[in-house]
Amino acid sequence: MTDMGYLSTGPRDTRPVADFGTAPGQADAFPQGVKWPDTRAQLMHANRVATFGKMSASIVDEVNQPLAAIAANATASLRWLTRANPEVGETILAIREVLGEVERASGMIQRIRALARNNEPEMSKLGIGC
Repeated sequence: MTDMGYLSTGPRDTRPVADFGTAPGQADAFPQGVKWPDTRAQLMHANRVATFGKMSASIVDEVNQPLAAIAANATASLRWLTRANPEVGETILAIREVLGEVERASGMIQRIRALARNNEPEMSKLGIGC
């Protein structure tokens, strides 16, 4: 019968894991004094850092889109207002689009903060195929 060890993925997780023994020469693979809990903690930290890096890149990309739209609409609005005959109607439409993009970016930031705080998800109705 094989000896059973325990693998913990959290403070209360103590699921038994079979010990399949050590392959020849494997016992010397780790230096003397290396403790498995330390190694596991380091691997868990590396995983969190890698996940955070991927999430950060995604967040930056998502927030960049409304910021680019805001900059484009603001630039167009300035051009329209500084003409000899200002395009007030076009400027008003562009400023409304800027306000919409500001709300979009603000909503993203609020959802990211809620995710970081581990709050309950906000449920809303979606119109699919409307």
